[in-house]
Amino acid sequence: RTVGIGIINAADAIAIGLSGPPLRGSGVAWDIRKARPYAAYGELDFDVNRRAAADIQGLARKLNLLGEKIGDVEDLLREKVSGNR
Repeated sequence: RTVGIGIINAADAIAIGLSGPPLRGSGVAWDIRKARPYAAYGELDFDVNRRAAADIQGLARKLNLLGEKIGDVEDLLREKVSGNR
């Protein structure tokens, strides 16, 4: 029942000024953390997570992103503990 509900295509997402997860959920592979890194993002290796034709089931994408962020925090903590930072 949630397949195909709430879809915003890439052109509309850009036209209305979406950013972050809603923009990537519309299939646009743009992430400010990669395009213009700030804080420690320039030191992290991560993929721009996007999903074309995202719908309500995009929650699964958010859960994947959460797992990625946990990995980023673990990497930063390892570097901090080892003194590489």
